[in-house]
Amino acid sequence: MLKLRREVRGVALEDIHLATKIRLETLENIESDRYEALPDATFLRNHLIQYARIVGLDPKETVEQYLANYIEWRKRRIQAEAPERKK
Repeated sequence: MLKLRREVRGVALEDIHLATKIRLETLENIESDRYEALPDATFLRNHLIQYARIVGLDPKETVEQYLANYIEWRKRRIQAEAPERKK
């Protein structure tokens, strides 16, 4: 969603990097939903707000949608890593 919106608006990832000082690698990870490589949720929230503003998205909606997916991914990961309980 984010990458598509950025491309439609004609904004280069480098431009977001220069405007926000967010590392290019972090921006790429956000766009690619590479959740395992993302910073802590507090930093991620701030990055998403800045990104959304630059590409013309509603920051609140962007954060809510992205973090909902991020939280779901974390839940699945925790469940997959949890040892099976003995009966």
